[in-house]
Amino acid sequence: MIAEQATVLFLATIASAPGSVSFAEVASTYGIEFTHDNGARGEVHFTETVGSGVVWFDYDADGHLDLLLINSGTHPHQVADSKANAQSKLFRNNGDSFRDVTEEVGLENVGYGLGGCAADIDANGYTDLVITTFGENRLYMNVNGRLQDASDRLQDGPKFSTGCAFGDVDGDRDLDLYIVSYVDYDYQNRPFCGELPSGEPNQCVPTQFVGSRDNLLINNDGYFVEESAARGLDAGRNDRGFGVLMIDLDGDVDLDIYVANDGSANRLYRNDGRGFFSDDSLLSGAAYDQSGQPQAGMGVAAGDLWGSPLPELVVTNFAMEHNNVYTNHGAYFADDARQAGLLTPSFREVSWGVVLFDADNDADLDMVVVNGHVVPDVELIEPLMQYGQPNQFFSNHASKFSKQDAGFSGQHVSRGLAAADFDNNGTIDLAIINQNGPAELWQNTTQHGEIRWAGLTLEGLPPNTDAIGAKIQFNYSERLHTRFRTAGDSFLSQSDPRFLVPVAPHSDKAQVTINWPDGSKSTAEIPVSRYTVVAQPDSGK
Repeated sequence: MIAEQATVLFLATIASAPGSVSFAEVASTYGIEFTHDNGARGEVHFTETVGSGVVWFDYDADGHLDLLLINSGTHPHQVADSKANAQSKLFRNNGDSFRDVTEEVGLENVGYGLGGCAADIDANGYTDLVITTFGENRLYMNVNGRLQDASDRLQDGPKFSTGCAFGDVDGDRDLDLYIVSYVDYDYQNRPFCGELPSGEPNQCVPTQFVGSRDNLLINNDGYFVEESAARGLDAGRNDRGFGVLMIDLDGDVDLDIYVANDGSANRLYRNDGRGFFSDDSLLSGAAYDQSGQPQAGMGVAAGDLWGSPLPELVVTNFAMEHNNVYTNHGAYFADDARQAGLLTPSFREVSWGVVLFDADNDADLDMVVVNGHVVPDVELIEPLMQYGQPNQFFSNHASKFSKQDAGFSGQHVSRGLAAADFDNNGTIDLAIINQNGPAELWQNTTQHGEIRWAGLTLEGLPPNTDAIGAKIQFNYSERLHTRFRTAGDSFLSQSDPRFLVPVAPHSDKAQVTINWPDGSKSTAEIPVSRYTVVAQPDSGK
């Protein structure tokens, strides 16, 4: 452990009693130097409000999660200027530090980057990467740790793309891809949206733009063919989308699709098992808030919050709109934000990235939400509103969230957020991207006492060797807990693909049941204090 890191951890230990959650910001300590640039040069473009995302993935297959920080930079129509080197960066995790390997792995300037998701598409043991942009989306195939541009395999065309997610929707075991689109935006023919009291141009609101169709890209021998309309997703062709999840919402062993939309109904598309979908948004109860109104859906997360084998949904929204906690009742969802304790704490913030994770190793999923307004001079319009806003940690106890001070100090204009155990010590850490500011790495410094942990990586049958769509179940504190394997979540981001299981002090192993993507099941005993690869048994099918 390097000296500066040890000092940070020592101070955090003094400040935090056992059981309380704490984080320490350690980006510079670990060698991460990255400043986001939204391309603002005085013209005031709507693209500047969105920000970009974070992707955790092990690009070199060495067991340490690496960190992709996506940047935007100069707008495509502008002449490159002194800030034009603000490109996305990939940092290799060396265990005790990170190193910028962007150029040596072949990750070129991706353009005006926004979101990302990652999965091993060709089952060669190396994780491939998609980066969404304002323009042409990028696909990089990973060959022995080198990222080779294969964007010609994406049949989606230039768009204002945002979130993305991988999953096998049609049951043929290879991974398909969903890419969300936001609005139809033209730099040269943008509307005039008034002026601020200072005389500066004001930002437009989303409803002043027509939404743009999302793309469901079906994997056809490594090429991704656009089939959204043919597969029943045409209802959302004018939505303004941000976050997306591909996850089994009803327990029928196929992947459904949930999209958070800005200013219109969130979409829930139910899979019929063959990759064709019905739009169950309105009937599901997960389209609107408690009063039946659409909100400014941005980030999305899913997880077992209340002890059900079916995942709950969390959606982040704009100021004066609370964040949603949709409890999953199987056939329908109910927005239980008030009962969950999130109604008031989330009402004044403009919320973006959100992750559900077990911050204190008690098996219950806690929550972090990052915030920040879209108008830099918002105080001139709304005196009680601020551009920079506090990020929030919510502890989950007795099926209710409570906001706690976990060390997230100051005001931020945050967007992308993703969680990962980057130091492989059994606690979940966080990476955050801030608008026109430095990226942050928050190391979990919580003191766990006698609680131990076991980690596992699922290895599915090819071609879905990442086992995306699987779930694990384990018992802890007399309750069954469920975790879900997804690839793409939060806001334009993707978190750690591995699982962490708390282990009682008297035990040296964790027992888990694995529900594989094809519906088969197996059990495994996972040793403590390490990550173990668990391979799917081959049934011979």
